Amino acid sequence: MKKATSSKISNFSIERLLLYSRTLSDIKRNQKVTKILSTDIASFLNIDSTQVRKDLSYIGKLGKRGLGYFVDSLLNALNSFLYRDKKINTAILGIGKLGSALLGYQPFQKYNIHIVAGFDVNPNKIGNRLNNIIIYPVDELEYIIKAKNIQIGVITTPESAAFGIAERLKNAGVKAIINFAPVFISFADKPIVENIDLSYFFEIARYKIFR
Repeated sequence: MKKATSSKISNFSIERLLLYSRTLSDIKRNQKVTKILSTDIASFLNIDSTQVRKDLSYIGKLGKRGLGYFVDSLLNALNSFLYRDKKINTAILGIGKLGSALLGYQPFQKYNIHIVAGFDVNPNKIGNRLNNIIIYPVDELEYIIKAKNIQIGVITTPESAAFGIAERLKNAGVKAIINFAPVFISFADKPIVENIDLSYFFEIARYKIFR
């Protein structure tokens, strides 16, 4: 099946396709349905069914008008399109409260995301295992990134350390960085950077509450 190119599909559509995949998995598990309409998916997610059909059209012609989609076939097509069969090795940089929580986040395994290393500068943490994952010294970052084929680095360090860690991750060859530090990080080319400022989502929620 030919995948849509990045010039044809927006990040918003990719995000919705991921949401469709997760929603269909839940529906299949909890309701035991074998077929579903785009209007059903739209209803579950409170979005327009036309948008659902447009998003799913990027994958190919999978359903029939008025008859809907076979859930298993649609799930398989979605997961293939989204590369969810591809294993991703990931490291956590900064083993404070957030980093520790991410090391123990079990649902990652369900999505083929494998946390294989943690890094910290605290000598009391280095060498320990947390959820059976070894905490390495930051001095060994480049070596461990290559040795364990780590493709994503997750930054949970203080703001003051985030830029330096991001540069080292880039030089070590990671494909993507997910940054939780309260500072914006970007590179002109690679790696891909996703900045996640949790306070931003609280700000959005507050706006919607008082709007």
